[in-house]
Amino acid sequence: MNAFAVPSGRTVGPGLSCWTCAWSRSLTSDAAPWPLACVGCGPSRLNHTAQRDIFKEPEAVPPIDTNAAQAARKPKLLIIGYGRHGKDTVAELLAERHGFTFASSSYFAAESVVRPALAACGVTYGSLEECYADRVNHRAFWYEAISTYNGGGRSRLAEAILVDHDIYVGMRSNAEYLASRDLFDLVVWVDASGRGLPPEDIKSMDIAYDPRTMNRIDNGGSLEDLIKNVDDFARSLTWAYPQA
Repeated sequence: MNAFAVPSGRTVGPGLSCWTCAWSRSLTSDAAPWPLACVGCGPSRLNHTAQRDIFKEPEAVPPIDTNAAQAARKPKLLIIGYGRHGKDTVAELLAERHGFTFASSSYFAAESVVRPALAACGVTYGSLEECYADRVNHRAFWYEAISTYNGGGRSRLAEAILVDHDIYVGMRSNAEYLASRDLFDLVVWVDASGRGLPPEDIKSMDIAYDPRTMNRIDNGGSLEDLIKNVDDFARSLTWAYPQA
């Protein structure tokens, strides 16, 4: 059986007819004639169309399911900043609106470290929540208590928190920060100076803001402004999720 020419000028031969015809057809207009016969297909144009469909190029790979990828593993975040600048609020928004889990360093350490240490100094509380709420009056003490807990292994508290949480909130010791920085994918600095809130005393917070290594979230406006800023930050994290 002799080969023959298709409209594109290519030659159809045994074993290539269907693929070549489909390929040739894609280079011509819809009005272009089909070959009258095809090796392996016969003269039927309907059969030829069916063969073309069998050998069509594979469909594009479907897009990644971002939600599934995010659920598999969220980035580990460290949220820091001066006292009362809104660190916990930012963490709560990330949890409520974007599915993160978080733990405050202060609350995490309160039960096993800070509350017993304060009791030994004569400062007692009726509940853990009361102790945590009063931390604003003893920031330097909390700083020292957590530093003592970390001891020689400055990343001890961070490692414990990240076992079950995506976010560590409220680190205050630069020594701890330097020791545990590599445990986190990103560091977030929450700044409410735009609302007139002052910086914190170095005795209770000695980590300095570094725009080269930290992501700043502005909390200098309204709550609505903060929500938008947090949402924008969360959407920017798609690069940090694994590609599954």
